[in-house]
Amino acid sequence: MPETSPPPTPIATAYTVRELHISPNVVLSPMEGVTDLTFRRLIRQIGGVGLTVTEFVPGGSLAHGDRKVMQTVELDADERPVAIQLFGRDPALLAEGARVVEGLGASISSKIPPSSPASSGPSSVRSPSPSR
Repeated sequence: MPETSPPPTPIATAYTVRELHISPNVVLSPMEGVTDLTFRRLIRQIGGVGLTVTEFVPGGSLAHGDRKVMQTVELDADERPVAIQLFGRDPALLAEGARVVEGLGASISSKIPPSSPASSGPSSVRSPSPSR
């Protein structure tokens, strides 16, 4: 008698992180110099993305309203859910940047900073900031 395979495991089509529901379960990964507003808009029009993510921005520059950084985090009114990635060493500036992000209606990601001598990055592992 031939062996029968077990029924296939259903594949999740959505997931929730705290109050953030992501459906479909596909995330547009951030790419430095690529995932600007125009690119994210194009990908959303094609369809199939449940969450878009901006490039990393310095929390301090965002907190101070730096023009170039504000352009990087510019969002469309219908671009939800969306995450904005922050980096930096000063917890107070990161917190202020996070308030700006929340005011834009986006989620915050600040776990993996980019490699940059002026901010966080691999060298920060030797002297981690209090925000970690």
